[in-house]
Amino acid sequence: MKPMMLVGLMGLAVFCSCAWAPAVQPKVEATSGVMELTRITSEEVPEFFPIPSADAKTLLVTVRDPSKQGMDQWSIISTPIGGTGRQLVAGSGSLDPTWASDSNSIIYSYAKSGKSRLVRSGKGSAITYISAAPLGDSDGAPDQSPDGKKIALNTIIGTEWMIATLGIDGSLFTMLCPGIRPKWSPDGTKLVFYREAGEFNHVFTIELATGQVTQLTEGKHNNLFPCWSPDGGWIAFISDRDEERRHLYVMSNNGSSVTRYTSGKTDELTPAWASDGYIYFCSNAGGKFSGNDDPKLLPTTWNYSDIWRIKPILPSRMD
Repeated sequence: MKPMMLVGLMGLAVFCSCAWAPAVQPKVEATSGVMELTRITSEEVPEFFPIPSADAKTLLVTVRDPSKQGMDQWSIISTPIGGTGRQLVAGSGSLDPTWASDSNSIIYSYAKSGKSRLVRSGKGSAITYISAAPLGDSDGAPDQSPDGKKIALNTIIGTEWMIATLGIDGSLFTMLCPGIRPKWSPDGTKLVFYREAGEFNHVFTIELATGQVTQLTEGKHNNLFPCWSPDGGWIAFISDRDEERRHLYVMSNNGSSVTRYTSGKTDELTPAWASDGYIYFCSNAGGKFSGNDDPKLLPTTWNYSDIWRIKPILPSRMD
């Protein structure tokens, strides 16, 4: 997997073959399998990577301010789910957060200067570097294991995006396999991620005990940003398999029972499945498109992106 196919920092996907109509301001359309569709934010700056807290009461959101340059564009805010207000929790150069297991601090990528590194900070506390030095050329997409002992991440080694783990104290850095954006299964035995397989990106899992890698999706379309359901039985992901748009799908944890949950002339990205059963994601629905947005460079050129959520009706499993 060549880094040039992604934004060089933190594994944001940047390829899309979407048709583009600048004057249109479409809205997210839900399929019949959705019990509820709700828009969570409506800010002027684009927002990505909603990460719900363990109690599903607070969201972490990565914000990009197009008025700034380089990595200074990126910061992290928190906002109460179902409430109002937002709070800056990590300033410029910060993105891609995950909640730490203590729920009082966050782990995220920090690239204020030099190569991006994984750091940790809490309310009112200083930044703590997790490792003494960058692990690769672009450390990002951290996800803490259910037992709180390890972090999964992606980084560039040589010319390839790789999945790795390390101890919460920065020790025991272990390379696993090529891939992007790993997520721990709820039981801590697997990681789900995506990577190139031929000309397209597909979803894979890796068994941590054995190192066995299993491909879950196939076909001539891209499948991106997988995440687990709270019980580990399902995986939400983004695919452009229908209408040449990126929409939200769910499949069984073995790749069966694939079901689409959003449709229409929008693009959805970066889902996260909360403990209360809602799936949060970002969408360019309702966007005030300038006409200069390049669909081949999403999401870094999105001038508009808000956070939404659905409550899915899950199909019967076909195991």
